[in-house]
Amino acid sequence: MQKGKIVIIILCGLLISCTVSNNERKCLTICETRYVNDDSRNRIIPIEIYSPCSEKQLNKELVVLSAGYWCVNTGYSYISKRLSEKGYLVVAIQHELETDVMLPCGEDMYKLRLPNWKEGVKSIQVVLKYLKKEYPNMRFDQLNLIGHSNGGDISMLFATEFPDIVKSCVTLDHRRMPIPVTEKVKIMSIRADEYAADEGVIPSASELAKIR
Repeated sequence: MQKGKIVIIILCGLLISCTVSNNERKCLTICETRYVNDDSRNRIIPIEIYSPCSEKQLNKELVVLSAGYWCVNTGYSYISKRLSEKGYLVVAIQHELETDVMLPCGEDMYKLRLPNWKEGVKSIQVVLKYLKKEYPNMRFDQLNLIGHSNGGDISMLFATEFPDIVKSCVTLDHRRMPIPVTEKVKIMSIRADEYAADEGVIPSASELAKIR
């Protein structure tokens, strides 16, 4: 398990091009729990914010991490802390709340769960609006997205709908939302053997050839 975590950290770091000095890597991470109010949906969104201990080490790039279905957003601290040590501001979003209904299951999972992913995209937008007030100097036109499972589906939908403001998107075992075929966004999907993606989620060789 530890080896798997190390691989994930390395791959995420490579995709979003982390570059820092040895001294910066020794920086301790500051972690804060905050709650963002979404008045339009009468919803409180829990978030964890990870930042370098020194503002001078902040590289102005934002990582938005979306937790998997019924996974706590604090459970990805091994990713969040490592990236914040490299100068990134990392925001881990808790998408599911205790009051939410269970995700539907059935034959057409894409159609059944798309409304949930759209709500997740709204949550990311609300959190970004909040962060723009708190951290106005961040690069909100160069977002880095990381998502696990259902949070990966949410991240991929966001990257599909807003490619002009997304720099990279890394997903861990997302299975339903098709990966967009685009040159605008760096995309990596890390997959376990036992969690196969649905048909059409991973682009075919012929689709990828169109952007090469």
